[in-house]
Amino acid sequence: MEKKENKVIGILILTIVLVICVVAGVLYFNLNKTDYIKTSDVKKIIKEGKTAIIYVENSNSKKCKNCKELKEYLDSKDINYVLYDVNKNSKGSYKEMLQNLTINPNDFGYPGVIYVKEGQIYSDIINIKDTKVVEQFIKEYNLTKVK
Repeated sequence: MEKKENKVIGILILTIVLVICVVAGVLYFNLNKTDYIKTSDVKKIIKEGKTAIIYVENSNSKKCKNCKELKEYLDSKDINYVLYDVNKNSKGSYKEMLQNLTINPNDFGYPGVIYVKEGQIYSDIINIKDTKVVEQFIKEYNLTKVK
């Protein structure tokens, strides 16, 4: 009788540990999941008059040396942004996305942070060389409040 109780308790403990591990794994992957947007998502932000921060990068480190560093900085500041990765979209789609924001593709260079307020481009910074520029941009437009 005692062996049977120990077996049931062991199975119960093992089940609890397994559930905790699964929940921890799901939470871990959800926290580190990056949501990439497409050109159609940018169109939707504009059409619906939404407010958003769009971080434009190229995940190919040969084409953008500062992109990874800047993304890590934005994450550390807990900025609520959406990520447009040029490397995950076609060149035509990238140009269309910029044109939707009324940005001349020839003038734009990544990394860039674009602040869209109520469906209109409000401000942006492009060709970012260091995080100090972004820090000032965040403070100036109070971007920690954008949800």
